[in-house]
Amino acid sequence: MGLIATPCRDQIAHHHQNHRACLDRAGFSPEATAQILAYGAPVGALVEYHAQLDRCMTRLHELMDAAEASGTVLAAGTTVLAEELTQALGRFRRPWYAPKGGLWLSLAWPDVLLPEFSRLLPFAVGLACCRCVRSYGVQAHLKWVNDVLVQGKKIAGILCTTVKRPQGDSYHLLGL
Repeated sequence: MGLIATPCRDQIAHHHQNHRACLDRAGFSPEATAQILAYGAPVGALVEYHAQLDRCMTRLHELMDAAEASGTVLAAGTTVLAEELTQALGRFRRPWYAPKGGLWLSLAWPDVLLPEFSRLLPFAVGLACCRCVRSYGVQAHLKWVNDVLVQGKKIAGILCTTVKRPQGDSYHLLGL
């Protein structure tokens, strides 16, 4: 049994409903809600789950295309989660083995940070991953800048890329 329980579609749908309900209860207009979800939503405010995907980042690109085609933008923090990846790639487009049983995800973050802070995103993702693992009582360490190690063995890799969309929006895609 792994540290992360397999997510189910009902739980994800429930999470989406709760987030939107919080915004509704706060009295935000539909326009304000759209802006919050586009540029200021919490990470994971929108989660798409798949049993199997080629690559999570490819799916994020598809979601960005669909949002642009509908005249909107992809919500900040949109996360694509898969139980297994069949064509995962790491740095320098190296193949990455991502079998069932791991935690494979990518999230899109709008490029609203100053450049000097944007460069720290891979480090921040790695630290967050270490913190999560440590919360289970396992000592994790960050190997500069994109590997998370436990007892000297790599348990996670972080891949960050920035994309500029045709309509002008830029996103940081953060893969784990």
